[in-house]
Amino acid sequence: MTGAQLNTLLGINAKHALYREDGKWYHHLKSFPGVLFDKNGYLLVNNSDDYNSYSEFQIGKELHIPKGISSVKGYKPFLSTQKKLLQEVNSNKVEPVQEHSKLFTEINSLIQDARKKVASTVNRELVLLYWQIGRAIKDDILKNKRADYGEQIILL
Repeated sequence: MTGAQLNTLLGINAKHALYREDGKWYHHLKSFPGVLFDKNGYLLVNNSDDYNSYSEFQIGKELHIPKGISSVKGYKPFLSTQKKLLQEVNSNKVEPVQEHSKLFTEINSLIQDARKKVASTVNRELVLLYWQIGRAIKDDILKNKRADYGEQIILL
């Protein structure tokens, strides 16, 4: 199984995923968030700064982690449900991910679109809330006058 297949199957949603059974040697992650898998779990790397800051990483032509990714802070062992799913896929009880990649891509797109809509709605409501708070302060405390900045602290 490849890192990309594990990424999709487990819903990690990383932009780049790599797999190495022993977790000690990888090509470099090129897009972030990225994920490194070994046979027992994974390490999610949020950005290139994090990638370059791990003291356990020996970054050269390739990435070498002498004690494996399981020795790195933030390593997540597979949950029992994830292990069961992987066993079923490996024993061919579940069809391989690539046969349904169009479906998974479509579902992932629907989820991402919904997340963006939720974030946009939350941001819009927060802006409206802050505007209403500002208006209430202006009306009640400032009596519709402009504040002298730094002259007074409003205690709530």
